Amino acid sequence: MAQYTQTLMLLKANLKRDWLKIVIWLIGLAGLFVAVAAKFEGIYGTAGQIATIAQTLKSQAMVSLFGPLIATHLNTAIIFASEMMVFWGIFMVIFNFSLSVGATRSQEESGLTEMILGGHPVGRLAPLGAAALELLIANGLFVFITGAGMMAADMPGSQLIGNWLFALTLGAVGLLFGVISLVFAQLVADSHNVSLYNYAFFGIAYLIRMMTDVANPDFTWLSPFGWIEKVGIYTKNNWLPVILMVGLSILAFGGATLLNRNRDIGTGVVQVRGGRQTSRFLYGPATLLIWNQKATSLFWIVGMAVLGASYGSVFNSIGKIVNESPVVRQVIGQSGVQHLARNQLLSFIGILGIIFGVLAVIGGAMVITRLYTAERRGYLQLIQTKPLRRSALLGTYTLYGFSLAVVILLVA
Repeated sequence: MAQYTQTLMLLKANLKRDWLKIVIWLIGLAGLFVAVAAKFEGIYGTAGQIATIAQTLKSQAMVSLFGPLIATHLNTAIIFASEMMVFWGIFMVIFNFSLSVGATRSQEESGLTEMILGGHPVGRLAPLGAAALELLIANGLFVFITGAGMMAADMPGSQLIGNWLFALTLGAVGLLFGVISLVFAQLVADSHNVSLYNYAFFGIAYLIRMMTDVANPDFTWLSPFGWIEKVGIYTKNNWLPVILMVGLSILAFGGATLLNRNRDIGTGVVQVRGGRQTSRFLYGPATLLIWNQKATSLFWIVGMAVLGASYGSVFNSIGKIVNESPVVRQVIGQSGVQHLARNQLLSFIGILGIIFGVLAVIGGAMVITRLYTAERRGYLQLIQTKPLRRSALLGTYTLYGFSLAVVILLVA
């Protein structure tokens, strides 16, 4: 236990540093989750509304996005769980990636970890232990707020066990991927590559879940992210996936500690591959930025193209919701059905436009904020040894970020 000396002190420092980030994420994730739950009865509260959305959720395109709808006796709570589990699981993964990278590799890059371990009686594994405890606390707060909020929302069909199991499942999947990120933080030597490893792993897990849900849901167990679907909220209430996620989190933390013991501070287990000394492509700051951001940009472009194709594949089923309702056809007639289907499709496109627009802005903003990161780490000093105006450098990053956002929006 000597290697974990002063873990609680570092945990306190981490929480003091990240409290605003955690609060903002919790307000956004837990608060919005509870708000949607409270309003969901007004959206899918009647048997007709539930039957209509159930037809869409059972299409292959929607199964690939949300997972299979297994329940036979549907209600508002089951529809809510089917629509929200996968999407909120994605948000929890992103939240935990942000926390874990900031608490580990970013601290090493800034030199704080070396200063703390070298100048204070702090155990070698204390920073890693503090990062894991911070993840546990953040996800625990999410579980408490979400579980209590679900109880207050009191959706038709919900029950005590289902509400808290829902919250625990989301907290467990966030914790799992956050701890897996701690493993990647030991493998590579900089936060940028840690983030690439994180999202590459998550992308693979998500694609496996998507493909197996459509082909054979029994194989969804192969994806750790697919375990959240096996819980069966409000129907089976299966605790096994939650236990597996917690167990795998413990194993991943054990692996992270072993890797941490076998590397030097500021380095990674995976050795940095030496590149070419010169490149004819590098003519200045703009080409250097493109070269450094090529992997991240490609990830955004490919990911958004896949997401856009997935949503685009359900366009036909959106219009068919109205066409397949005999009651609606009888009341408003064929011309009214066509007009209503068109309005429904336009509304769906509008929602997608907002989602894709926000994601495009995030992708572009991430590039622009790299300028601040590069300045804080001293990278800009190397560039500014040549006659280069700061306004020109800012313009280069801004133009590239704007261009990337436009490309992301177009491919989606």
